[in-house]
Amino acid sequence: MLLTKQVLKQLKIIIDMYNDELVYEFNDDMWLMYHDGTVDNEDDFYDQRHQWIENKVIYTNECKEICNELDYDIFEEHDVFGRANDWSQAAFAALYDLLHEHNDALTYDEMKLQEQEANA
Repeated sequence: MLLTKQVLKQLKIIIDMYNDELVYEFNDDMWLMYHDGTVDNEDDFYDQRHQWIENKVIYTNECKEICNELDYDIFEEHDVFGRANDWSQAAFAALYDLLHEHNDALTYDEMKLQEQEANA
């Protein structure tokens, strides 16, 4: 029983690290696009977030890895997208959820606030 709890704790740490890596990569990419002028308003931000996710779910092996690492049930009915028909759709939904639920995932409003604080 104790061994199982320790293993589960270690797995949670690994999953959290993977989640953090993806979120920080997203944040870095969004800041780069903001500074190069690709993201100029809230619509641009959401378009680029969608494109960032799309770029992550091109290859089936990577989609399987994303679903496995994010512990996403590919047979689950998603609130927004419905049930996935393939690995790409499942990985898209998993990344979408990650970027909406992770406390450190950047939003456009946070980006503007951080910019204002840096310029104050």
